[in-house]
Amino acid sequence: MRSLLLATAALALAGCADLKPVKAYTGADRPDAELAILQSEFVRDLHKSSDIEIDVLDGVNYGQRKYAAKILPGKHRAGLRHLLQYGSEKQQRFCSFEFDALAGCTFVPHPPESNATFAAARAPDWRESFFMPVSVRCTNLAYEARVATECANRKLW
Repeated sequence: MRSLLLATAALALAGCADLKPVKAYTGADRPDAELAILQSEFVRDLHKSSDIEIDVLDGVNYGQRKYAAKILPGKHRAGLRHLLQYGSEKQQRFCSFEFDALAGCTFVPHPPESNATFAAARAPDWRESFFMPVSVRCTNLAYEARVATECANRKLW
């Protein structure tokens, strides 16, 4: 936990990450209680790091280093850029999934990070479909959901 906090603080101080949520809906600003949040994460430990960024949301490309987006409730399609590093070996993957956002809730997707998946994804045409866990935290409720997801070593959108 401490390493996660230090890594997040270092990214914020270095100006490398945009930690402020993107307004990913049109129209006037709305109160947070009427919105949902899609949130990605950066995790680092002794052996690996995993940097998950929001790349595309409902067909809009948000570029690099976007870690949170405020969205309206309802169905959304998200595209994530997942940067993995095991020791000195680095890899970039792209994952696409659809989910139902609920007002007042934060959705945190968890793409796979296993060594086996890392090794398989070296193939130039690697592509995998699976059910990805998504942590959902609401005002009075927290649960794990699973969403159909497709990941590849090339953009799917």
